[in-house]
Amino acid sequence: MQGTAVTSTHSTHTQARGFTIIELVVVVGILALLVAITAVVGANIVAGARGGKTQNAIKALEVSLTEYVSDRGNIPPPTVEEQNPERAENDDEKLVPVADAVFDVDHTEPGSSQPTPRLLNSVGLYLVQLQESPGADAQIKSLSEEFLQLRPNYTPTSEIDIGSGGSSIGENNDHAGIPTVLDGWGNPIRYVHPRFDGQIGQRFDARRKGDAGGAIEVTVFLSGFEGRENDLAIREIRRNKIVRSEHPEIALSQRDSDGGMCTNDRPYFYSAGADGDPSTIEDNVYATEPNFTQPAFENN
Repeated sequence: MQGTAVTSTHSTHTQARGFTIIELVVVVGILALLVAITAVVGANIVAGARGGKTQNAIKALEVSLTEYVSDRGNIPPPTVEEQNPERAENDDEKLVPVADAVFDVDHTEPGSSQPTPRLLNSVGLYLVQLQESPGADAQIKSLSEEFLQLRPNYTPTSEIDIGSGGSSIGENNDHAGIPTVLDGWGNPIRYVHPRFDGQIGQRFDARRKGDAGGAIEVTVFLSGFEGRENDLAIREIRRNKIVRSEHPEIALSQRDSDGGMCTNDRPYFYSAGADGDPSTIEDNVYATEPNFTQPAFENN
């Protein structure tokens, strides 16, 4: 008897299975990690590029200083003639301290109740001095417009002039501006002259580190200047190392300095870094590393 083969046909159905919640979380987590890594790498590349540009700008300034010393036989003086286009020919020439410092420390901006000291354009004032040395001046003029830009000038203490009759008060239009050199973050690079280095105040009145303190007479730092206070457009400056956490009321753009000391009586240049705060020296950019050890207090 011939057997009958019974064939059972089993249909295999492949069903599409959706992602589980755990798998979705894993995928989203991986994507987030990749985005974060990309962002960090991109930020580091940008920061490195800005840091490199800043180094190049500072090195150009250092070369200009070397050119100046070679040409003139000494470093630039600690003061420069005030750049005031409104000054008449017979007016006295006012001098401005070429200092990485703030002045007019009790100045209050309109609409603000907190004093906001104003920052001296130290590199801008240094560039004015370079006009005395063609080689040094040419070195700076070789910088691209990305670095060399016009910035608002300081406002000297002669901002408000009283007329000869003593009755009229008018604003001094000394806001034409002078050029300055910017870092990779768009902030002005700073210039430190050995006559105005360190934490001004500590060496004369033992002001503690980070104290907002008061201003110091410029004549204290200028030998042979006694009795000539009227020759100065700015008479008081302050160069402390203001710490952000201790003095949040002071605008970031108006923070005093890094508090560094010049080496071998040679000026140095520096950038306040990515955060724009000169007191946080960890991210500051230097070509010549200053000394941060303050001199011993002397009761002058």
